[in-house]
Amino acid sequence: MVRSKIALWLGLSLLAACSGPAQLRPELASASSGAITLSDALEKLIAEGTDTDEDRSAAYEIVQTLPADTAEDAFGRAAIAGRLAEKKGALALLGSQSPTSLVGEAEKYARQSRKLDAEFRQGAATRMLGSLYIFAPANLLEGGNSEDGIEILEHLVSTHPEVPENQLRLADGYIALSDKEPAKKPLCLALAQRDQLRRDDVTLADKLAKLMQPLDCKVTLGEAPAPPAEPAPAP
Repeated sequence: MVRSKIALWLGLSLLAACSGPAQLRPELASASSGAITLSDALEKLIAEGTDTDEDRSAAYEIVQTLPADTAEDAFGRAAIAGRLAEKKGALALLGSQSPTSLVGEAEKYARQSRKLDAEFRQGAATRMLGSLYIFAPANLLEGGNSEDGIEILEHLVSTHPEVPENQLRLADGYIALSDKEPAKKPLCLALAQRDQLRRDDVTLADKLAKLMQPLDCKVTLGEAPAPPAEPAPAP
């Protein structure tokens, strides 16, 4: 999930009703046999920066027809709902039902995935929930708020510190909540492993680094001595 969510969650724009089903591009159509494979195909397009609004809408329409009985597929459904929310707004009119929150749907299936297998992809559902609780308005969620989100991500980082995306999400959360000092270490750890991040996450990490300037990661990570303190002015 990228930092642009801040404006998204606050905007809460409504989707207009669709006049017909969106069209799946070949990359998505060939992966539409399962929620996780469909989500992975969509994520690949997003990471490359080649996805469109129609891609996300089409993937969402398809995933509604697919089972979400495993941790993998529940996560896939959560991720696709979250990606549509990023583009179209936090609330949407879905079919003939009353307005349904895409954010709430993402939370529901992320929680389901976490319950079935919290270790799936080194805590992918936990990572998603932490970010949702930080960036989404609490009234759209059932299970948490921004404080809970930070605690969730802190715990995930403590159990899987080797995953740079965990570090990046925690840093992003701290910065979004204007708490920059504790963001330095996880951000520096993510930057140190930028070759393991997706292209869009590298872009996010670089953006956060600019917001955190001056940032000396060698000092933050204890790889270099801190600069000497300025002498106190003479009385």
